[in-house]
Amino acid sequence: MKSSIYNKTQVFEFIAKYEGCASLTKNIANPKAKLLHNKNISNSTILYPYKCPANIWTIGYGDTLSCKNRAEVDLKKGFYSITYQQAKDNLSDHIINFYCELRPFVKVGLNENQWTALLSMAFNFGITKLIKYKVFKAINDNDVANINKEWLDWNYKGLGGLKIRREAELLLFNKPSIH
Repeated sequence: MKSSIYNKTQVFEFIAKYEGCASLTKNIANPKAKLLHNKNISNSTILYPYKCPANIWTIGYGDTLSCKNRAEVDLKKGFYSITYQQAKDNLSDHIINFYCELRPFVKVGLNENQWTALLSMAFNFGITKLIKYKVFKAINDNDVANINKEWLDWNYKGLGGLKIRREAELLLFNKPSIH
């Protein structure tokens, strides 16, 4: 069944799985981002910005939006931080905003799995870029062959984790929805 409704919980869990929730250690002399697992942290755990593999300041669940207007010196020195709960809230808010911004550009009905996969890609690349990609045109044309061909091409710098994410998104996009 095709619809214009997405499952916010499914999208959150999918993106959280592939974004992870990372933070710089407080020791700026050793500025390595470490992946924090839900079982190891509480909602009050403090997260600090880190540079993602694309060399962009990020905080929480792949959140570059919260870092965009911060001075780089503040980010480097750890003057900016959020709690783990704020990271989860930010991701939830971003999902809603991305859906609302992306929905007018989607010209076909998508099931929940397709929305989850598409929102994951949009969160990773941004809507402005995504709507220019050939894969997005293929989605709006219901061109399954080109969706399958183009989807996997979007892997910044050939990163292994991103390859796995793209494969998981495509698998989910092609999976029929129960609802």
